[in-house]
Amino acid sequence: MFKKLFQKKEEAATDQDTLRFKTTLSCQGCVATITPFLEQLDGIEEWSVDLTSPERILKVRGTVSPEAVIQKLEEAGYKAELLS
Repeated sequence: MFKKLFQKKEEAATDQDTLRFKTTLSCQGCVATITPFLEQLDGIEEWSVDLTSPERILKVRGTVSPEAVIQKLEEAGYKAELLS
């Protein structure tokens, strides 16, 4: 029982540590462009982009700040907006 409670707490923490951004990314080339920029940020455990979504959702999991992610995307030439 303790293990189940502990797992649920870990899952909840993981959900809370995931940031979602609406972006101007449109293709795999865009994803390749932002990769070295996002790799410069400490605190990102993993990230992914849903190019099939109309909002081109970027999900970032870790302890990085939303402002840092937005800044790196802007440095790469793209825009991002934090979704609540």
